[in-house]
Amino acid sequence: MIKVLDEQANIKIDGKWVTLKAVLVAKRGGKTVVYIDSEGNEVHKEPLCRSQFKGIKLD
Repeated sequence: MIKVLDEQANIKIDGKWVTLKAVLVAKRGGKTVVYIDSEGNEVHKEPLCRSQFKGIKLD
């Protein structure tokens, strides 16, 4: 399952705030939030339980 969580998520990476697209990727190993730049490159990823989206309700 792949689901867009936010088109403009603000995240702090290496001490700088950046705005990226946040996508939820659910696989057998668990749920991961992947942050993608405007060119479609993966910039950062983290487990859903440690992300700013940890309290969301999934359909």
